[in-house]
Amino acid sequence: MLAARIPGVDVSIEPSDMKEITGRLLDIIDQVQRFLRLHLPIPHKIKGFSPEAKPELPEEALREALINAVAHRDYTVHGPIRLFILDDRIEIHTPGKAPNTVDAEAMRAGIHVVRNPHIYGRLSDAGLVTRAGSGIRRMIRLIKEATGNDIGIDLRDFEVLIMIPRKKRTE
Repeated sequence: MLAARIPGVDVSIEPSDMKEITGRLLDIIDQVQRFLRLHLPIPHKIKGFSPEAKPELPEEALREALINAVAHRDYTVHGPIRLFILDDRIEIHTPGKAPNTVDAEAMRAGIHVVRNPHIYGRLSDAGLVTRAGSGIRRMIRLIKEATGNDIGIDLRDFEVLIMIPRKKRTE
């Protein structure tokens, strides 16, 4: 997997930070989570005696997008999953077409097709998937609640692109 923080809104800009993430499946997921935490602000509000973290984007939604990329990618297509953190969005580029005849509307409706049953089984054993097909719908709901915007799903001939909008920062 390749993770990059790109300042601005243009993917062609040189990344300010980039990391190639390799290793065991659950280690990759953990390292990507750390990369996201490093580059997404987590403001705090004081409540009582302790600060309360208010992440910009729900970790549950980010985890869902990442797990989907790992679980449903086409492993016959050579190339990494690419994660780009831009000022206005996060992009996750997953190699290969969507499985079988799944289209963007089917994904939004919760159609559940497992392309890689062994990987999906390992993620299930780790408690990272529900096997219910509810992940994309949960991600859509959480992102809309956090940002007021919908996710983008772009199914291309060579990859699936998920775009997660970020909140506009007020300085």
